[in-house]
Amino acid sequence: MMTGSQSLELVRTLLVEQCGFKDELFEPNFVCLGSAALNWVAFAHRPLDARSACVAAFQSTAADVREEVLQRRICGAPVVFVDRGAQMEVWRPGKTGADCVKPAMTLDELPTFFEQHKHELSPRRLYEAKARGRLPDGSRQLPLFVDPGVVMYAEETLGNQLTDAVVRSVQSLQGKSVSDKRRDWCHSATFRLLAAKILKDKRVFGFKSADLSDVDQSLQRIEKHYGTKRPLTIKDSDRERLVETVGNFNQLGDLRNLTTEALADVYENALTTDETRSRHGTHKTPAYLVDYIVGQLADWIAEIPIDELRICEPACGHAPFLVSAMRLLHSMEIKPDGGLSKFLRERLIGVETDPFALEIARLSLTVADEPNPNGWEGLIEADMYADGCLPSLAKQATVLLANPPYKDAQATRLLAETLPHLQPGSVFGFVIPATFLFTPDKKQPKELRAWLVDNCQLGEIDLFPDQIFNFADQECTVILGRRLPAKSRRASPRTRLRRVREPDRGHFRDDYQFTTTRIVSQSSFHDEPDGQLWVPEFTDEVWTWLKHLPKLESIADVHQGMQHKGKFLPPGAKTVEVKPFPGSKKGFDSADGEWSIDDHPKFGHFNLDPKVIRRLGGCENRSPQVLINYAPVSRDHWKLKPFIDDVGRPFSSRLICVRPLSSATPLELLWAICCSPLANFYVYAQMLKREVRVGTFRMLPVPVFDETSCRIVVQAVKDYIALAQRGPKSMFDKGGYTDAALRESLLRLDAEVLRLYDLPAHAERFLLDQFAGEKRPGVPVTFDRHYPDGLTDAVPLYAFLSESFQRHLRGKSPLLTDDQEHRHDLLVAKRGSSNLSSKEARELHDLQAEVDGRDFAASKSIPHSDAGKSGPTDAVLRSLNDRLASLQILAERKK
Repeated sequence: MMTGSQSLELVRTLLVEQCGFKDELFEPNFVCLGSAALNWVAFAHRPLDARSACVAAFQSTAADVREEVLQRRICGAPVVFVDRGAQMEVWRPGKTGADCVKPAMTLDELPTFFEQHKHELSPRRLYEAKARGRLPDGSRQLPLFVDPGVVMYAEETLGNQLTDAVVRSVQSLQGKSVSDKRRDWCHSATFRLLAAKILKDKRVFGFKSADLSDVDQSLQRIEKHYGTKRPLTIKDSDRERLVETVGNFNQLGDLRNLTTEALADVYENALTTDETRSRHGTHKTPAYLVDYIVGQLADWIAEIPIDELRICEPACGHAPFLVSAMRLLHSMEIKPDGGLSKFLRERLIGVETDPFALEIARLSLTVADEPNPNGWEGLIEADMYADGCLPSLAKQATVLLANPPYKDAQATRLLAETLPHLQPGSVFGFVIPATFLFTPDKKQPKELRAWLVDNCQLGEIDLFPDQIFNFADQECTVILGRRLPAKSRRASPRTRLRRVREPDRGHFRDDYQFTTTRIVSQSSFHDEPDGQLWVPEFTDEVWTWLKHLPKLESIADVHQGMQHKGKFLPPGAKTVEVKPFPGSKKGFDSADGEWSIDDHPKFGHFNLDPKVIRRLGGCENRSPQVLINYAPVSRDHWKLKPFIDDVGRPFSSRLICVRPLSSATPLELLWAICCSPLANFYVYAQMLKREVRVGTFRMLPVPVFDETSCRIVVQAVKDYIALAQRGPKSMFDKGGYTDAALRESLLRLDAEVLRLYDLPAHAERFLLDQFAGEKRPGVPVTFDRHYPDGLTDAVPLYAFLSESFQRHLRGKSPLLTDDQEHRHDLLVAKRGSSNLSSKEARELHDLQAEVDGRDFAASKSIPHSDAGKSGPTDAVLRSLNDRLASLQILAERKK
């Protein structure tokens, strides 16, 4: 019988001979960051870190092997062989646990096992599945052996433990109260000592034999390694604490499998101050987002000839995109003249104003290319907006990747100074504020959007919620594309539009799951209002059925409220106060607070003196109005909380007025439209989280109505408001509403408004299903769905509420009586001759609901639309467009 070590040697031999692993990429006696030991770890390629680790092995006699596998996940290997003596087990560790995928395999079965799985266990396949397996279009062909979440676990654990150690060291160095200069010195000294530790553990030339406890020599080595112009001076009083810092880092154990992504967490969480974030607009791009962007561009990057490949990252910070691109080139196994390391040092370019960030960038690139030395001359300390820097970089770059500062429209400026200078075939990926896609009132973003549509192939546009960045609360968008030859003849490319909503942040982070995915013709952007670079979600499911309808602006004025001056107010002047003051007028300052839609928010008291007003807005001409909140009231589908102001009071810019253009449009009808699920869904689909954009809201589709239908909706509004204002029924107030009665009244109001829109049954059901399970704001009872659980029929709400359909639900006949049938036919005929009275018109309206309820009860259920899924035809067309664009770029290169 073989000994344990002989068993694992057999596994190693089979990995080399059958699967293609290289002997020199096995690391024996592997211990990382204080974790339990491994006999060896096999890597796909250099650098030997948690990203490239593919297979690990150890011996165990423990009863609970799973716990031992979990302890070793930090190495990052997705496949773990466990020698159990006479048997071998194969484990798959992941972010949340570990599974045994091949238990109790005898040693004699090993050769057959490897023969059967040699393709799946090849280093390239394991690395691709691990690195790109989470991508929506990535390799998911290795479910048996790879859980890509193991990389996330390893990097998060490495980053967290290292961050804790750095924070403790910085605090120990700087003491309780320090100046900015002292704090910067402490950060730099701590980082440079950590860098020396990392480079020693990774066996980088010049550090293999370094004595880290000699802090003077360690700092000198690092400063020489970086070629820094800012060497640190050590005071005798600091030397002992610096030695303690080295001791803290040594206690962590071996850092040889540290990734640059884990190092970036240390930079952001422990070494970047609030002042630095503010001054440089620093917001670290999450590693998972960087990986996604580079992964989605990989095929286009692979089409660029090696001799033309130049990768540039303006505002590079710690260079996450350059590092990710380097990993991609390693995995592509390109072999340029002079070797890959020399090639990378010549072709990776980063520009940054923060010298400390550049130190992190140099260490990140060195770690990603260990054990090769520094030599990253392409990292430049400069102001990218000065002296034509950005246009010059763009002319050289064939891959341009950036997450620029968002402050003062710097992101838009970066696009303006780079995109027009890119050469045909150049690939770009940007992370920029989401407002760029929509901004209607600024010339530069609008012109840039039009330029992108006309001159580029936009492969993908992704819209993300806030809190993607740890220290920046802003929605962002990712734009992936490539420059096309001028005046190229081509079919309109097809663009993939993806969106992640707030509840799905974690799903995207863990598994790259999007809330919605669609494929649209790039030319469709020309049809969007204000040239916005986004086609609203649910166009096929809902909005396409409403294109023929007029817009809200055709029946109402829509304006934002007044703004008072923030500066240069007269001495002692008041603007808006809670309590009245001399000359003030009662109005509405915001929609905040707990109030019901049948009522209104608290009053404020306004100073209307022109000397204190910056902009009157909708208060310039005051008249009865419907007011709605400017800031959405929730992150769910319910966004609006309108109320009727039949006086026409002043209101602030935190509110929007909707005023009828004629007396033919009652306030109650406008209120009902603004309250409706359709208006709320419109805001949800069309806008960002921060505001209800007035220009977009003016484009809300409104139904065509006649006198009868208008009167019916108005009566439904009055019925609801009157019932709600009675208050709840109690032992002291027998005339109040019951919860069931108020819900029924609101259901009927929604039904009448939606009936005017005349959506197909499946579209209306799809629309209302989006609100299921969400509490409706501004309603004093629980209202969280329109249809009962279990009902699958696609039936309009008004027909669902009919007595005929309700009989059907109770298991009775939905048929109408003969008198009802006869009366319906008579009124239909009379309507044809235009002789219906108002009373008869209402009667026919009610009877038609009963007829439709009967017909929907008798028909089969209509399948619901599957939102956010692009069909196979879309995918084929997109692939063909992509190939056509590639051929045009190739033809341009040959000229």
